[in-house]
Amino acid sequence: MVGFTPRAWVSLGLICAICSPSVASAQQEQQRVEPDRGLTLERRQELYDIAKLDHRVALKRSAILPGWGNLYADNVPVGMLFMSGAGMSVFLLGGGLLRNDTIFTVVGAVGLAGCYAGSLVTSYRGVSKYNDNLRARYKVDLSVSPTQGGAAAALTLRF
Repeated sequence: MVGFTPRAWVSLGLICAICSPSVASAQQEQQRVEPDRGLTLERRQELYDIAKLDHRVALKRSAILPGWGNLYADNVPVGMLFMSGAGMSVFLLGGGLLRNDTIFTVVGAVGLAGCYAGSLVTSYRGVSKYNDNLRARYKVDLSVSPTQGGAAAALTLRF
């Protein structure tokens, strides 16, 4: 078996560094304002609305590329896991189709389907967790209280 030379390892490292996307966490993309005790409830709600993440965006990203929605939800390790799993599954699927190997094809297809399904579920949950943490950080509570005409959203402030 032929091993890689140090030059090959350096080249491989440079290729990976150049080709891999720079991952900016969702917290860095959003406006970083620490809540102050002097802020009114309306201002806290406004800051929360600016910084919160959207479930639909996470699901769309995960539908395009497994793991991308997890990166959006600031869950980088899980996102990278699904991205690499999807990449390996694509290679298994492609290799199975080229070699007419049923086992590789089935394993690749099942792995790819599992990566898509898992990425969709975990990105949705990741956005929910991110928004819950943000709500706690800004001390904003969105609760629904019943009224005579239907339901109305109410904001409460917890100390």
